[in-house]
Amino acid sequence: MGFLKDKLNAATTNAAPPASVDAAPPRSVEPPMPPSQKFLTHGDAHAFFGAVFAGAPDEAHVIFDRQETWDDKSFCIRTMSFMTGRRNRLDEWVLQRPKDPLARICRGAHGIGWAWDALSNARAEKATVEQHEEFFRRLNIADVDLVEAAIIDPASPLAWEQMITTARGLRIPRVEVDYRMSRMLGIAPLFGGHMEYLQYVCEKSSGSHEEMTEFALSVVDAVPKGSPLCAVAAVASLERLLLEDVADPTSELKTTTLHKSLIASAKKSVLHPEFLFETPDAAMAMMSFVVAFDRYGLHHLALPLLDRIGDRHTDFPMAYYWGAGESAWEQLQRSVTAKAPAAEANSFEAAF
Repeated sequence: MGFLKDKLNAATTNAAPPASVDAAPPRSVEPPMPPSQKFLTHGDAHAFFGAVFAGAPDEAHVIFDRQETWDDKSFCIRTMSFMTGRRNRLDEWVLQRPKDPLARICRGAHGIGWAWDALSNARAEKATVEQHEEFFRRLNIADVDLVEAAIIDPASPLAWEQMITTARGLRIPRVEVDYRMSRMLGIAPLFGGHMEYLQYVCEKSSGSHEEMTEFALSVVDAVPKGSPLCAVAAVASLERLLLEDVADPTSELKTTTLHKSLIASAKKSVLHPEFLFETPDAAMAMMSFVVAFDRYGLHHLALPLLDRIGDRHTDFPMAYYWGAGESAWEQLQRSVTAKAPAAEANSFEAAF
């Protein structure tokens, strides 16, 4: 459980707080507001982002505190990654209120996106040494903020959720990542944390296909009907395709354990009558299955989800194959709509 457990134990015995890492000097030009589509019609998430963006921490607290579920609170925090560059007012908030856990979590969550910006959207293997050094420097700054947030407010799962992402980027040992995941799960099974943990245990990161499959199937088996968390199975199936360059996904689906779970997991979540389409993470769950269905020739199963998604489409995991933005979403919609009749006529769904 490593250094993090030691820090938390020290905090409960009135020890001195961990040393902070100095943030980068503020930039003179602030980043612009992102397009409203990114907020997926979650009005409070949009308002929360706007309050933080405008440097109004009291307003941000009011909006954040009225969220009724950890999922809604988590969605608000995750919008911090939409800020490009380094947001000066986050540094000011932390400086003025160093013991405010929301300030720390917001700056830490923003710092994660800021760290990935250092790679200039290049794949990790194509980034320069200097880019990697800056990436790790920024991610360490974010991790310290999140660790301190967890110490200040140990009853919240939000810092733990974000620390799964920093652990993945910093290549922290598996035992530490498992500890962070367990701390989050001990409070709330958050969607973002599950997706990030899946990325950590997949083969392209620090795990293997077997570990990824075991995790995805265990989640699908454990969650209640209608849960968006079943989307980990859809994303896992896409991760395997990306690494193995499977020539015939439709054929593969019939022979691979993980791929066989794709239909079953969809029926337990996005295709289940108890699935709540308006919850914060519903859009990404639906998008995960739409993209997976598109790759596996199950377009007729994706078709009913298109209208449900509406204008709430997410770049992930669409960007794996179609790119990002409105044009990519339009291409994916056309692919599903055009191929759905033939897919239904030749459906092998009954085999499951």
